[in-house]
Amino acid sequence: MRRTRAALALVAALSLALACAGPPPADEGGLDPGVAPVVRRAEVAAQSGDYTAAIAAYGEALERTPWNTRFERLLAVSHAERAAQQRAAGGRDGLAAAAADLRRAREIDPGDPTFGRNLAVVLVELARLETEPELAAAARAEAAELDPELVAASPHRSLGVERRLDLAFELIGRGQLAAGVRRLEALHADHPGRADVARLLAQALVRLGDERAEHRNYPEAGGAYTRAVDVYDGLAPCDGARCTADELRAAHYNRLVALIEQGDRDAVRAALARARARGLRFPGLESAARR
Repeated sequence: MRRTRAALALVAALSLALACAGPPPADEGGLDPGVAPVVRRAEVAAQSGDYTAAIAAYGEALERTPWNTRFERLLAVSHAERAAQQRAAGGRDGLAAAAADLRRAREIDPGDPTFGRNLAVVLVELARLETEPELAAAARAEAAELDPELVAASPHRSLGVERRLDLAFELIGRGQLAAGVRRLEALHADHPGRADVARLLAQALVRLGDERAEHRNYPEAGGAYTRAVDVYDGLAPCDGARCTADELRAAHYNRLVALIEQGDRDAVRAALARARARGLRFPGLESAARR
């Protein structure tokens, strides 16, 4: 599971780039002497990394001289720099604060595309930490408007989904197969588009069927195998990308064995036809079914 999580990390190319592109625009007109101390205070704060103080000071300078585009630029950059600090701090709250600062930077300086791209990166990361599906979807939707290619290249992995998967794995690892399957079925119902969840559910159902078959509980075994086959149908074709031919074959084979043991000839014939439709043939089982 740890290997899976590592594979889900965003690629390094998505790192936040907040360097200013070129020098800020020149002043428009002269500078009010009363503003100079405020600007100096902002510059000192920015140089020391205190962007909260820099934002306050540049905001004050801009209020006094609203025509000064240089102060607009420096205020926007200070918001972006604070966003970088908040993102580096990590966690959902840090990313949410970084997103708010980048939105403000875009409002102040809408002509700089860097702010929008950086906001998209933050929103993709924030979506991964959201435990509420609606909030995660909203964050990715906003990111998609800003940078569609970034979102397309960043598969969605929700922290809430990962936690539920962890719980299901823990139950299955302890031998509580039925409880683990119930968790995976609920997760699959909530996220039907997640192929990884569907595959894990199908595999767990086969294991559950095997357990029931070992205790000669063939009706329940057949039911578990049938549900597994249903899930694999949604993953087809099993060519190694979403599932493998071997695991699909095992699910159909074990299902047929359980149905033969039950003596339900109609169900066996239907199961054989379904297997053949998937390109699977079981000559030995076909002979057993006829007998």
